[in-house]
Amino acid sequence: MRRFAADHDIDLAQSWAYSDAISDLPMLELVGKPVAVNPDAPLARAAAERGWPVMRFETLGRKLAAGGALVIATLIGGGSVVARRRTARLRR
Repeated sequence: MRRFAADHDIDLAQSWAYSDAISDLPMLELVGKPVAVNPDAPLARAAAERGWPVMRFETLGRKLAAGGALVIATLIGGGSVVARRRTARLRR
């Protein structure tokens, strides 16, 4: 990462890095703006110790998944009703 930054004139102190796992700690420590996103427990501890921001999206993800399931169920259910109505008309 250091070599890539040097080759491309990237200021790591002004760069952002995002991760969810402690395995990326070396990368996060290289940048000036590290962010832990839905971190595993070890990364959450490391972020807290270092005063790094932590972003959590679990609640949003569950809401989106539930909303998506509702939309799909509605579409499938609505499609079945439309198909039954068409079939009923054709039988008349």
